[in-house]
Order: sequence, then structure tokens, then C-alpha cells
Amino acid sequence: MHELGLIEEIVRIGETELAASGVSGPVRTLVLRVGKLSGASPEALRGAFEIVAPATRFAGATLEIEEPPATCRCLACGAEHEVDGYTFQCPTCGDGRITIEGGRELQLMSLDVDDGEEPS
Repeated sequence: MHELGLIEEIVRIGETELAASGVSGPVRTLVLRVGKLSGASPEALRGAFEIVAPATRFAGATLEIEEPPATCRCLACGAEHEVDGYTFQCPTCGDGRITIEGGRELQLMSLDVDDGEEPS
């Protein structure tokens, strides 16, 4: 399960960035963007987060995962489409010369941190 290593690295990066910015509160929400072609399973990432988070300032945080679709652009006609399954052929013109435009993301999008102040 390589997702365990991915979550460990995401938590390490998050802790480093928070420390560098001087933020000291616990993390409430972590938002990841995990594309359909990233090679990472959102469910496995959630399971790995449950294992890694308790020993960090991410303990008790909610993990939200955005799952953008895989998209492609046809080099022949320029049409853009969502990739359906593993058929990499343009639905508009039938040409097989496409380029993947989206869906490979694996990004830490945001961290919501408790600053200790009550909302007004």
C-alpha cells in the first residue's frame, strides 16, 4: 500500500509548511486533490490517514478528497473530453492521438487549522 507512504509525506509537508508560517494550532481539515489517473486510491488514502494522523497535529482532522476526472484533448480535432475507462480515443473524430490534460493530480490543496479563537 503505497498510499501509506504518500500520506506520511503529505503530513510531513503540511507540518513543515505550518511550522514555517508560524501556525501552531491543530489541523481541523485536510483537503487533497486525487485525480482518477494518479495511481492513488482515495479509500486507501483515507485508511492510511487514520493510521498516520493520531501521532501528529493532524489527529482528529477530517480528510476531504476531491476527485477530478481524467480529461484528454485530441491532437487531430482539438476536442476535449473526459476519459471514460481506458479507451484513449477521441469520441468526436475517432482519432487515437490524444494527450492527457487532467486526472493525474495528487495535491495538498488546503489545511484548515484551529487558531484557538472562537468564531464571531
